[in-house]
This record gives sequence, C-alpha cells and structure tokens, in this order.
Amino acid sequence: MALLLVALFSAGIAIFSPWDFNTVRSFINYLSLFVVSFVTYHFLKKKGGLPYVFFRNVVYIWFGVGIIQLFIYPSFLSFLVPRGDSSVNLLSGRGINCLAPEPTFYAIICACMLIIAFLNFRYEKSYQLLNILLLIQIFILARSSTVILLFLFSLIIYFVYKVFALSKNRMRTFIVCIFTGIGLWVVGNILVTHLSEYRIGRLLFIIMEEPITIMMKDESVNERFIHAFFPFYGFFRDGGLPHGYGQFSEFMQEVYVSGKFDEYLPFYREGYTRIMSGWGNAFFELGFVALLIVYVIVRNFHALVRTSPAVAFYGPLFMLILFNAMPWSNALVGFVVGNVIYAVEEQQQIDEGTAN
Repeated sequence: MALLLVALFSAGIAIFSPWDFNTVRSFINYLSLFVVSFVTYHFLKKKGGLPYVFFRNVVYIWFGVGIIQLFIYPSFLSFLVPRGDSSVNLLSGRGINCLAPEPTFYAIICACMLIIAFLNFRYEKSYQLLNILLLIQIFILARSSTVILLFLFSLIIYFVYKVFALSKNRMRTFIVCIFTGIGLWVVGNILVTHLSEYRIGRLLFIIMEEPITIMMKDESVNERFIHAFFPFYGFFRDGGLPHGYGQFSEFMQEVYVSGKFDEYLPFYREGYTRIMSGWGNAFFELGFVALLIVYVIVRNFHALVRTSPAVAFYGPLFMLILFNAMPWSNALVGFVVGNVIYAVEEQQQIDEGTAN
C-alpha cells in the first residue's frame, strides 16, 4: 500500500513537471518500483518461493562468463551489453564487466544476488558455495572499489549490532572493538601494499592517509558524492518539500554559483539532467514522500533480524546500494523489495504454526 501511494504521488508530481523525457523516466521509476515489488510478492507466494535451481544456474552463468573474460577472452559475450568489452578495464587495473555495462554495476548485481540468496536459500546445503562464487565475482572479478567500500560499511554496521545488541558483557565488547579496529588498520595497510596497482588499492591509500579529502581527489568518487549528497542537501534545505522532475540541473547550477561548496566540486560539470542515486532521486524529487520507501524497506528487513542477525548486514548493504546509480526502475530493486516482504510473511506464518 505504501509503495502504491508513492506511485500515485509521483503521478501527481508528473502533472506539474515539464512534460519531457526526464519526467516520463522519473515517473516510470516509481511506478516500476511498485509494479515489480507487487508482481514479485505474488509470484513468490503463488510458487512457494524462488526456484532454487533457476537461481543457482544464474549465479553459475555470471561466474562462468566472468572467469572467461578475466582469464581467456575479455570480449566474451560483450555484444550483449552496451560498453560490454572488458579489455580497456583490465589495462587500467579495473575489473571486468561480465554481463553488465561496467564493473561497478556487475558488483552491484552480484551484491543483490547475495541478498536474494540470503532471503531465500540460507538453509540450502550449497548456500555457502553460492556466497563464495558471488564474493569472488565482487572482490576478484569486478574489483569495484565502490561496492567493496559498501561491504566494509555494512560489515561495520553488522559488527556494531552483533557486539552491542547481542553482547551482555559491555567491557569485553569494548575491548573486542579496539582490537578489531587495530586489526582492520593492519589489514588495510597490507592491502594497500599488495593492491597498489589496482584502483581499490589507490583509493584505500587515500582513505587511510586523508579520509576527508577522498571525494576531492578522485573524479569518480566526487561524481558519486555529488549525486548522493546534494539531493539530500536540497531536501533538507527546502524542508522536505518535493522538487519535482527535471529540476536537479538548475538546482546544482544554483549551488555551484553560490560558491558555498566550491572545495567539494572540483570536477563539477553542467547539465546534471539525471540524479545518479536511487535515494538521491527519491528524496529530491518526491520530498518527504520518499520516507514511505524507507519505511517499507527498513520495516521488512528489521522484521527478519530476530530470525537471523545476518540481516543487520544484508539490510544496510541494500540500503547503501541504493545511494548509487541504481534506479528504482531496475527490476532487481523491486524484486528484492517484493522478496523481503514475502520473506517476512513466510516467517510470520512459520511463527504462527510453531505457536499453535
């Protein structure tokens, strides 16, 4: 119901926005989120869950194509995807594209498949094998610095939840946190030394040496920062009111001319016709109504924490993925949302059956 309200509100905003391609694309964004989530939920309910063999084969296919592109033929099946050739990426120290347009999107797809595997197959015998294959694709084949950093943030959130929410000995927890922090610092230094030829190694070095300035030294990071931060700046500056569709370019020009954020915009360019951030899109365009999307996702992931503390990792990971260039119209987003709603309902039925 909440996602339907979002879709209806987005239709209302479209009426008062310039009727062009950007408006149509933005409206379809939120309509797709509702439709795909709705269809996914009812499909899983009718079928009794996601077919395991089908999902396993999808993971195998992506892994097989990735291995071939990395070790044998970088252009393997590249004709299927725009910008699919991985040759240039490998020469610059980046990962492969596999069946995605770029390494980062490849890693995001694998991360979403990790979440789907957890929601549906964590009790299957070969669940750990699927996890290993997906992690290999993220860390070795795709080598996406963005997704690797998202993993680190999610692990920190999970760790904090694990030791503070579940631990009864607070002093021991504090000591564990200190030694874990030291351990992460040591491991980070080792990784920087051995991964210096790759982009993730160079970014880790900047983060460890000058963590605050990472967004000003790397063009790609700065671009992602612009699309993740400034839509929220506009949201809070204007009291959570919707900005409508096609207004971000004008808003960014206003921000740039004001000079308040010059040091954070070293790679600024004109013509930001599209916000390359899921959450940025929603909060800038829909305003306070975007909180309904947050409510649906957080509420349903939180409902599963009791059954598995690992939700404290997968839930934040999904939320963080949506800060990236992952549009709401991407079928994987709606599928994960519909899947987690279905998983919560299934768990409630199991609990009721156990109680009876």
